[in-house]
Amino acid sequence: MKLFSQNNQLMTEGSIPRHLIRFAIPLLIGNFLQQSYQLVDMVIVGRCIGDGGISIAAVGVGTSFLGMMIGLFMGLSTGAGIVISRAYGAGRTKRVKHSIQVALLLAAAVAVLITITSITSCDWILTLLHTTDDIFDLASLYLKIYALGFVPQLVYNMGTSVLQALGNSTSPLTFLAVTCVLNVILDLAFMGALHLGVGGAAAATVLSQCAAMVLVLRKIHQSDVMQVPGERILEGRGLTESRWILLTIIRYGVPIAIQQLTMSFSNMILQGHINLLGTGAIAAWSILGKIDGFILLPVSSFSMAVTTFTGQNYGAGRLDRIYEGKRYVTFMSVGTTVLLSTVCLLLCEPIVHVFDGSEAIMAMTKEMAWFMLPFYFTLALIRIYTGLFNGLGRPLLGSVTMILCMCFIRVAVVSAAFPLLHSAMAIYIAYYASWFSCMILLMLEYRLIIRKQILEGK
Repeated sequence: MKLFSQNNQLMTEGSIPRHLIRFAIPLLIGNFLQQSYQLVDMVIVGRCIGDGGISIAAVGVGTSFLGMMIGLFMGLSTGAGIVISRAYGAGRTKRVKHSIQVALLLAAAVAVLITITSITSCDWILTLLHTTDDIFDLASLYLKIYALGFVPQLVYNMGTSVLQALGNSTSPLTFLAVTCVLNVILDLAFMGALHLGVGGAAAATVLSQCAAMVLVLRKIHQSDVMQVPGERILEGRGLTESRWILLTIIRYGVPIAIQQLTMSFSNMILQGHINLLGTGAIAAWSILGKIDGFILLPVSSFSMAVTTFTGQNYGAGRLDRIYEGKRYVTFMSVGTTVLLSTVCLLLCEPIVHVFDGSEAIMAMTKEMAWFMLPFYFTLALIRIYTGLFNGLGRPLLGSVTMILCMCFIRVAVVSAAFPLLHSAMAIYIAYYASWFSCMILLMLEYRLIIRKQILEGK
């Protein structure tokens, strides 16, 4: 039986570049749409509210906290994707169906816990981040409303991981396009017409995520794979299978989740140091975050492509194709990242002006961009290697390296440099140290461990 016959892509045969590009392009477009509506959020907040960057800072100050909550879950989504892509590559249709059911139930349960944790702890987190008094209440309101949308958002993310694990990156793109349009309409209605402020921005996102969840669940429910007969997941042999699937998802997903959690925690610490530089610096850092979101679009897309490609070929025993796939995707990811970084640097001033017309914020954002963007090629390489490790079922190898570099080294460097410099330069140095150390270690691990495994077919 063909799974998702109208959209899926089996990557174990045929042209490797064609498979990678065909899979990555919908992801790239989808990520572009997602970044676009997040950018529109920020533009509408800055232009409709017009309070000199205060609302932009209030929305941006909690980004690292939200990233930590979402990143904690995304590890489990990746773990589920590994299990499903392997089963699909091996042609085990019943296990594919069973894995999807377990993954969606896990998503709902974890999402409820994350929602409760976020709402009850956000004020404490904002205090820990040294959030300035002029934006504290607005930032708290935004975070609490946004957190109410974690259940639909995380279930949607898991559903998207399910579809992508089967090579279907087209349907998530369609759903995301609908969500983006809805989000913009609700932004304009809530902030432009009804003047609901940053609370309206958060509410628009929550409602849009609800729509996305409904669409992705409907797609999965109507798919061929869900019609495959099999045991109930909580009865008899089905329960035994469910336990195995759940433990395997956790085994693959927890190292990635811990990696995402620690990285987000380190970013929160750096955000706290940015906050000490004042509201203008917070606004500038938030705007830069929207700009670099576009630059890193190929990184996310090609990383997911290499994970799915590797997982399917590993499940099918086609390890020879994995090595070639890594070479192609590295060239594509690094090349597009360098190109987009260059374009954003050249057009930095008009881009920033779209968000805010303040000369002070403009100057700070341009400075941050020139110190940060030229080195984003390191992130492209890091994500390709970790995506490859994940697809091979070796997430712990990449996760330990990411935790060491992106958390411990980054926090140690900023903690030492900031008291001496008391400027954004300490932040830049911390990022340089973490990026280059992580890139070098991952390349060594690939050369000494993973490449040998692939070439020898072990």
